[in-house]
Amino acid sequence: MLRLCEVQIADHEDLAFRPPQRLLREQLHPVPVVAPFNRAGGIHGPNFRHFAPAFNPSVHETPRFAYFRVRSNTAEISLLQNMTMSQYQTYLQEIEDRKADGLHPKPIDDASLLTEIIDQIKDANHPEYKASLDFFVYNVLPGTTSAAGVKAAFLKDIILGQVEVADIGRASAFEQLAHMKGGPSVEVLIDLALEEDGDVAREAAEVLKTQVFLYEADTDRLATAHKAGHALATSIIESYAKAEFFTNLPDV
Repeated sequence: MLRLCEVQIADHEDLAFRPPQRLLREQLHPVPVVAPFNRAGGIHGPNFRHFAPAFNPSVHETPRFAYFRVRSNTAEISLLQNMTMSQYQTYLQEIEDRKADGLHPKPIDDASLLTEIIDQIKDANHPEYKASLDFFVYNVLPGTTSAAGVKAAFLKDIILGQVEVADIGRASAFEQLAHMKGGPSVEVLIDLALEEDGDVAREAAEVLKTQVFLYEADTDRLATAHKAGHALATSIIESYAKAEFFTNLPDV
């Protein structure tokens, strides 16, 4: 654990880089104060629970920076790092921590983390491009998580040609949607089958015929389109009636 013996609050950013003379000889770590103050004399959040008495909100109403003086040069400073690291960097650190315990990386279920990863994928020259690509393809929790929604939407953009990623073509995007176990992935596939034309719509329909994780809202959309005379919707429903999602599976 990080051991703290003094905190110096600075109300303005410029002051944060000019610590008081009495602290100049100490090991200092200026970091943003990201947690809001409460009126009981402390800061919200588990990271500050034990350090609340060091802050005085009656004097410092809206402090933005704090100096942490560390008692030991060998002290763990992960608390300070976590306050300034991006979600992606925090995730990488978590992976290393879990590896030390013999654990695999946790699946990504958070939309904001995946959004940061996608931003890195969009830049083929980003130093974390390859790692981000692997996380996107292999480590996003499927189903109805917020991350799955972001992933499905990004794959839809790739299929429609609105985004180009060298290592994720249209076929790969459809394949990934096929393995996302319903929810936003099926919603995207129905969008493509019912609202697009040509090969994109047909490919989406073929993937839909393999899906078994459909909600009532999904089948209602297909039924409505079928009644309106949409040929692909009729084809999908007929496929479900024949249980082709099972009978077309490879032989064991």
